[in-house]
Amino acid sequence: MEINLIELLEVQREVNQVVFERTGVRITMEQYILAFNVEMFEYINAIGSWKWWKLNHKLDRTKVLDELADCFAFYLSTMDLSDSRNRDGVEEYLNADELETIVKEAYKTSFDVSVPNLAVNLMLLLGVENETDYQTTTTQRMGILIAIAKAVFEDISWEEIKQAYLAKSGVNIKRQESNY
Repeated sequence: MEINLIELLEVQREVNQVVFERTGVRITMEQYILAFNVEMFEYINAIGSWKWWKLNHKLDRTKVLDELADCFAFYLSTMDLSDSRNRDGVEEYLNADELETIVKEAYKTSFDVSVPNLAVNLMLLLGVENETDYQTTTTQRMGILIAIAKAVFEDISWEEIKQAYLAKSGVNIKRQESNY
């Protein structure tokens, strides 16, 4: 999967400009990170495989991609506010071919990618251990969200993720135009 965030950054700038024109509010890095965290957990909830008590969960690829697109929106917003030097290496990091590369770098541990519960294990790192034991960057968390998508949908492509993001950006602009 070859990820190209720069092509999406301009789209997100447009979305953010539409929001600013409507609200007159400049959003801070902390607000974008909070929004990213909320959307990250909505994404995990959409996957649902961590819910051991819910045996009838149906995985909805469209819903999962929609939530991942929301994560990208706020992640790209944090990138846009970051010093450009902080962007160096982001795409290379997110383009890691092996899920283990992301996990090893972020958490100094390894997962067997053949383990059926890999996505759940990654979710636990984001939702529990990250809060208690690790100082994980937003980029590392975004990498893990992509890794979860790869673990859940083996055939997922950057093009599919990008198209979900572009569609969601269009929805977000329309929402702003209708005073969402």
